[in-house]
Amino acid sequence: MYNNLFLIYVILFSASLFAFILTLLSLERERVERFFKHSLPARSIGFFLLFIAFMVMMLWLGRIANSIRQGTAPEGLEHYSTLVIQALDLAIVVPLTAITGVLLIRRRSYGYLLASVVIVKAAAMLTAITAMIIGMLRAGVSVSTVELVVFPVFNLGVVVCLYLVLSNVQEPG
Repeated sequence: MYNNLFLIYVILFSASLFAFILTLLSLERERVERFFKHSLPARSIGFFLLFIAFMVMMLWLGRIANSIRQGTAPEGLEHYSTLVIQALDLAIVVPLTAITGVLLIRRRSYGYLLASVVIVKAAAMLTAITAMIIGMLRAGVSVSTVELVVFPVFNLGVVVCLYLVLSNVQEPG
């Protein structure tokens, strides 16, 4: 149920989930990076993922913080009991994308593995959002200029990252 402790619940859920994941990462595993060419621009892709994580976080915190300050329900809550999409994005998508970005910048094994998953997920989601925006425009629904520009640009960036990752996969020697 949405209340003033919403962000605390999200943080606790996220911290528990990622403590578990980081524990799994500490186990000794085969080095995944040998399946990727050294020419993969891991740092650039990693920084782009950090940027995307930051932007998604700011998108939702901007909406939630105002409602907490004003003591009112946030926009989008209407007849729902909580902000499910925002909770999942803030608890899973943002930290996973940020952790993946950092691991990729450091060229860690799991950074390569997670980047493949995160980038495919981001490409699918941003393509769906871009298609939704096009559909809204065709139906005569008002779309803000920011949404009209930002989502397709992010979509293009993620598709470029996807191409870079996939084109740098190699069979280990």
